Order: sequence, then C-alpha cells, then structure tokens
Amino acid sequence: IVEVDRATGMSLWWAGTVPGGLEFDPPDAQFHWQHGLVWTDEGTLLLSTEGDETQRPNIWAREYDVDVAGGVMREVWNYDSGAKADTNGDTHRLANGNTLHAVGSSGEIKEVMDDETVVWHARFPNQRGQLVGRVEWINDLYTLVSDDAR
Repeated sequence: IVEVDRATGMSLWWAGTVPGGLEFDPPDAQFHWQHGLVWTDEGTLLLSTEGDETQRPNIWAREYDVDVAGGVMREVWNYDSGAKADTNGDTHRLANGNTLHAVGSSGEIKEVMDDETVVWHARFPNQRGQLVGRVEWINDLYTLVSDDAR
C-alpha cells in the first residue's frame, strides 16, 4: 500500500513487504496480497488479505489504525474467513458496524459482526474460478429498477 501526494508524485508512506515502510503491530498482522482497501468512517484502514505464512491460504479481513508519524500500522480487528482462495476479495464496513467480506475465488460472501459472529453467508457453487472480486451493500434492489420495468 502506498499513499502518494498527487501534487508532487512523492510517496508519503507505504506498508507491506518493501523495506522502509510502516511496521506492523503485532508483526504477524502484516497483510499479504491485499485487496479491497477502504478507509472506514472511523479513519481506520480495512482490507482483505491472505494470512501470514502459518495462516495461508485462508483469507482474512484486517483493520488497522495507520499511525504514519509513529511509523506503525496497528491491527485493531481481524476476521479469519476460514475460506481458502487463490485470490483475495473485498471489504466494506456497513452502517450497522458489521463488515461485508467478499472472499475472492472461494465464491463466498460473509457479513460478520465485530465478535466474529456470522450474520449471513452466501456461497456460490464450489468450483474453482467462482470469483467474487468486488461486493457492495445495496439496501433496496428495487430502487435500481425504473418504475416502467416493474
């Protein structure tokens, strides 16, 4: 992950496996092959990632407090989806505080609470290549359809 100053093109900070970036607290909270990065309303960074060397190939949702001045990304929450995937996915914090997590090529989508309780779980046919790369919460599907189409 890199934040770039749009005016100068200079890197303001970075984190990941490239030396010199922000440190991870705890160290095993480092992301690997991250996808679906979003800033939450609380100012934390939420993403989908593979686990560390001992946790792979499960896909995790991880949330960090990014302290650029302190040189650290502090993990404030994580969720092991329990799903294995070759690609990651997408994450979003919902208005009710839960997290929506698309679990990449596992073909799964989950809504989970902070305490890791699964609110609901959608699973598409268990075949390789059932990729769920992006996900977005829509409160009412009918608002997407014109009155003429109803």
